Amino acid sequence: MEKQFTMRYKFICTLLLCIGVYSLNKAQIPISEGVDHQLIIQKMDPGLQVAYNCNETPILIIPKDYHGCPGESTEPVFIGQAVAHPGSPACPQPTLSYRDSVLYQGACGDLHLLRFWTAKDPVNIHLITRDTQEVLLVDTIAPVFQYCPEDLTVVAPIHECDVSAVWKAPIVSDNCFQLLLETNHYPGDIFHVGETRVRYIAQDQCGNLDSCSFTVTVLANCCQEPPIIYCPTDYNGCPGDSTSPKKTKFATGIAGGPDCNAPVISYNDHTISTLPCSYRIERTWYATDPLNSSLRDSCTQVITLLDTTPPSFNGCPADITVASNADCEAIVRWAPPQASDDCGIKSVVHTHSPGDTFPIGTTQVIYTAEDNCGHTAQCAFNITVTKQCCTE
Repeated sequence: MEKQFTMRYKFICTLLLCIGVYSLNKAQIPISEGVDHQLIIQKMDPGLQVAYNCNETPILIIPKDYHGCPGESTEPVFIGQAVAHPGSPACPQPTLSYRDSVLYQGACGDLHLLRFWTAKDPVNIHLITRDTQEVLLVDTIAPVFQYCPEDLTVVAPIHECDVSAVWKAPIVSDNCFQLLLETNHYPGDIFHVGETRVRYIAQDQCGNLDSCSFTVTVLANCCQEPPIIYCPTDYNGCPGDSTSPKKTKFATGIAGGPDCNAPVISYNDHTISTLPCSYRIERTWYATDPLNSSLRDSCTQVITLLDTTPPSFNGCPADITVASNADCEAIVRWAPPQASDDCGIKSVVHTHSPGDTFPIGTTQVIYTAEDNCGHTAQCAFNITVTKQCCTE
């Protein structure tokens, strides 16, 4: 009967010439950290002796580094088995072993280890080849929802405020684990009038998570109270301004009671005045229950587009006195006044301009500004030229 034994089997050696009997069996012992795992040598028939003349290290081919999911088996059959070959035809089949060194191990099964593979000549222990394989089992990728329901609107039966809502459940996947899927509502649940947010949360074993949410809106005609409307303040503007609510502001409304839906907001305009520079309308705003038009509230906003204010001047010059030149005249310069109006300036005209030539005596300079509604304003000042010339 054959007996199995390990590398302690004795060989008869003289320098590099050895006489021994050996063969290899690829059976492995269980894997554990810090323990060498090697193949077992079987004793052969003592009559079959061979000469040993090997001086080449074994050839070792290790598997690629392995990246996988936490909790996966680290057995070579799953993550890769190294292969050892004799260094030369004169060499026997080498023994193959490995040792694991754990660098990190987490609570969710994540693992980082180095696997040190060794191919060793079974006779000459100095003929050794080593290489390292890295094994990384981690999960940093969150689950992914392939499908999330869209917002859902359902109508409750007459005189009822609650209704069942049904939807297709979300579809979610993860790169590594089975998932824990939690939600605050399930298809078929009863929902009350109004809006309810439904939320699904998917979480994997390592705490990575993703969410999916949508709104279930229940419309019901069980409301008995009219909505409540809030009007924007009256609007005063300039002739020609836009009367769009984007400019004059919108009314707002709320449901009249807990069993009522958000109201629909609308408005209607009534023109009071249409003069060229005086336009006035009354805007009536309405808040109406979307399922019962008899439940309505209203308010009035007055919009006035009017201009009764004339323009004004800033920086109107004070009176100016200068001496004449030898020709009995003077060139006079000043900073022009600036006209402004709440609703816009149509034109600015003036009798003189800076740099004009003025005769001896007093000349009045007048600036006149007119707005779009015909209102005017003036800026006036005097320029006096004194005689500093000979006319005799």
